[in-house]
Amino acid sequence: AIEPLVDLALENAPVERLVVGRTASFQLAVENLGPNDPASKVTLRNDLPAGLEYTEAVGDDWECATSGQRLECSYREALVIGEPLPVVEVGVRVLSTDADGEENVSRVSATVRDADVDNNEVRTVLAVRMPDSVVPEPAETARAEAVPVEAGPDTAALVTTEATGDLDERAPNLAIGMYLDGVATFGGRAIWNLTVANTGAGDAYDVLVSNPLPLDLAPVDVTSAEGICAVTGQLVRCSFDSLRPDETRLIEVSTQVVGRGVDAVVRNTASVSGTRPEVRADDNVVEVATRLGTRSAERSAQDAVERGVDLPSGWARLWATVLGICGALGAVGLTYRVLVRPRRVIRRRQPTA
Repeated sequence: AIEPLVDLALENAPVERLVVGRTASFQLAVENLGPNDPASKVTLRNDLPAGLEYTEAVGDDWECATSGQRLECSYREALVIGEPLPVVEVGVRVLSTDADGEENVSRVSATVRDADVDNNEVRTVLAVRMPDSVVPEPAETARAEAVPVEAGPDTAALVTTEATGDLDERAPNLAIGMYLDGVATFGGRAIWNLTVANTGAGDAYDVLVSNPLPLDLAPVDVTSAEGICAVTGQLVRCSFDSLRPDETRLIEVSTQVVGRGVDAVVRNTASVSGTRPEVRADDNVVEVATRLGTRSAERSAQDAVERGVDLPSGWARLWATVLGICGALGAVGLTYRVLVRPRRVIRRRQPTA
């Protein structure tokens, strides 16, 4: 009897340079180099690094499914020596620069013995960058409009959009802004307000807003008057079917501040993308950095505002620290008096006869 034996070889087409807020794709190709072509199930796996998410995975005669960062595809047709299997096209969306310098790992395996397993795995180092301004020719500016968003504390300003004459009638331009509502206090709630606007002249379709929360923020809720929003792990996403010129969408993300504690700097990043080419892409990503405070500091600052006292930020922090220390010492003294310090017993002298 002839032993069922294959030699599966995997090739991964070069991944294009990845840009935050955009989509990309790559191909996985499998071939049986022999020495025979038994009936065998072929399994193809791909592991994405953090910062990327799958948008699709398709291939003739392949059954594909995703779970988190893992893609798994099965092929059950006959294997022919020297004949490549149908190519699997994998689409991804770039959420952040976390994947820059990381490896995308692809592997193929069969249910029968493989004569050479050294060609069963491909590792590709990824390069991810932030988007640059992309203004198509001609360079003549037809109009310029500012994003209709009210600025708030820690707001990353949305860039003025310049549309060219050729694209003025049809090209959308998505822009996103974000600011922290109030103060982020360790152990308390932090509310992030996101605003998405289409400042171009054409409709934007399949608009997706992604907000991968840092580990210092635990997602609590996400709300928007329109569209569909969901939370998966640390990833907050909202999708909208379309966004017409000059339209905006508001999103509120509620989080619980956890993690590293007081004075830690938290960086929250959000991005927006659509399926149509845009006038520019450098306003598709926003990042807001804030330093965590304490609840006592927040209360002290609120009290000072209510009393009409305008303290410089440095003095306000010092005053909040002094109040915190005094409160702690007072609590220690009270505990000592109640639990530790012995009580004095007053004995009355009996009158002598």
